[in-house]
Amino acid sequence: MVYKCAGEKMGLNKKGIFFMMLTIILLSLFLISSTFLSAYAMRKSVQKRVESLSDFVSETEEDLERQIFVFGFRTIFLIQGKIVDTGQPSSSVRDIFQEAFFNQTINDEIQPLLIDASFVDIVERIQNRAGIVSANVSFSNPIINITQDDPWNLKVTFTSDFFVEDGNHLASWNKTLVSTTYISIENFTDPVYTRETNNEWNPYIVRTPFTNFTLDNLTDQVENTYYKEHVGAPSFIDRLEGNFDPPGDGANGIESLVYLPNPVLGGSLDKSVVDYIYFSSLDPVDTCQIVGMPSWFRLDPGHTGEYGAVCVE
Repeated sequence: MVYKCAGEKMGLNKKGIFFMMLTIILLSLFLISSTFLSAYAMRKSVQKRVESLSDFVSETEEDLERQIFVFGFRTIFLIQGKIVDTGQPSSSVRDIFQEAFFNQTINDEIQPLLIDASFVDIVERIQNRAGIVSANVSFSNPIINITQDDPWNLKVTFTSDFFVEDGNHLASWNKTLVSTTYISIENFTDPVYTRETNNEWNPYIVRTPFTNFTLDNLTDQVENTYYKEHVGAPSFIDRLEGNFDPPGDGANGIESLVYLPNPVLGGSLDKSVVDYIYFSSLDPVDTCQIVGMPSWFRLDPGHTGEYGAVCVE
């Protein structure tokens, strides 16, 4: 009996140890699975926020292009309005863009048309959108610039360091934003004509349909004030600034042929009808009357070949 009781106790002890070990194993598995699930849920949450911030950044970049276009278009419109009001060419267009974008002013005068289109307005709209997705955004080192890559479009570029962070600090995004938009100059009138005719003749810039010239389409070219690109001619930005002698190679230049019978004109009949030559202060360069064209239609030697023209002997 003594040995039997001892054996029973040993059996009970073994069962107790087994159940205790089983309990420890189950608890360990539970803790491991809980930790794994918690880490997985955290990773999924972070991944979702990263995707959300990525979508927000992409949408911001798309919207920025539209907003920069609106700002650029309005600013060119205002610059042309100043030319009409003063009869004088614009100062540096690039400097005006800087002032207008960051201060909502041109020549230190507030421009109502720039309200809702300037840098501070753009940032405010983006911050409001960020608040909807529980994010914080900031801009630093912003720059606005206007150039021309080709004769027919203005290139407006906004560059800024951009930081966006999830409100719970789960994810953040830090990058340099570069937003570029192109504005066709065919939306605008030629400031050269506006200025030189005291706002009496304001032809819109219309690109010529002609690539080769005959007498018939040369007549259409001058009567309709069509424009063609020409290396060495002033670009649209040059025209705003009254610069008839563009720096560099003038690769983005455009020109029209001035229709001298227009009654608002009273200039020389001896000058070339190429607009930037005709309206310049230079004395007439060598010109010639063109075969098959009216007597007032004269071209300089640098343009006769350009228009397929032959000088009258």
